[in-house]
Amino acid sequence: MKKLLLLLSFSLLAACQPEHSLTKSNIDDTNEEIAGGTKVTRFEALGKHMAHIYVPATKTVCTGTIIAENLILTAAHCIANPSHPVEIGFGLDWNDRDMEVRAGRAVIKHSGFAGAKSNFDRDDVALISFSGSLPKEFKPAPLVKDTTYTKENGTFTAFGYGSTSGINGTGNQTGRLRKVPMTIFSVFSNKKIFASKHLSGKGVCFGDSGGAAFVKIKGVYHLMGVIGGVYWSQRPHDQCTAYSYYLSVPYYLPWIREKSLQLR
Repeated sequence: MKKLLLLLSFSLLAACQPEHSLTKSNIDDTNEEIAGGTKVTRFEALGKHMAHIYVPATKTVCTGTIIAENLILTAAHCIANPSHPVEIGFGLDWNDRDMEVRAGRAVIKHSGFAGAKSNFDRDDVALISFSGSLPKEFKPAPLVKDTTYTKENGTFTAFGYGSTSGINGTGNQTGRLRKVPMTIFSVFSNKKIFASKHLSGKGVCFGDSGGAAFVKIKGVYHLMGVIGGVYWSQRPHDQCTAYSYYLSVPYYLPWIREKSLQLR
């Protein structure tokens, strides 16, 4: 299965979406969310683990997961320049401007991150610390500690603030937290990455970069992966319809623990 993915083109899911998609004129009022998923409601506990990431200097949007009182785990490619100011939003919809926002304080990107030069061995993870405390009801997500649940045909739920479509100019929207059920299609031999097919138009898209793959363990959802990028093949007009890849949290757990101590 890995060989099949190697034949596909690759795109950073970041794909952080341009700022113009945050405007009210681009809001999609259909049920096509996060590419076929659903909106997260204020009653869902998992939404209280998520953070909206906005970098004004590059006008880009990404997603992150709270892993400590003042730490966000995200994708390294979301922060092109660690010296750029970062705005961290807590809430369901950035477009409504009702999120509680914290200023990013420091960023650590994995030293092995090599951008698009290393598609399948890219160490695409980063940590962001922020000033102040978490808003009320928001809390860190528990992390998966081993690879038992990172296996082919395993299921998970992806969360992100990304676009509803990979086609520009179609009324797609970023900034609204959404979720979508996914299935692991392949686990790469380096154990760093697992991939998922976008079946029936369901999957992650631009702006979901750095978002969460949650798996349920003994009744509690744990963070298993960090959303990294999308692959596309025969439908280049919509880059969010084929496959996506995720960075394995169990694999990067030693790095996360070490760097978290540096940022606290």
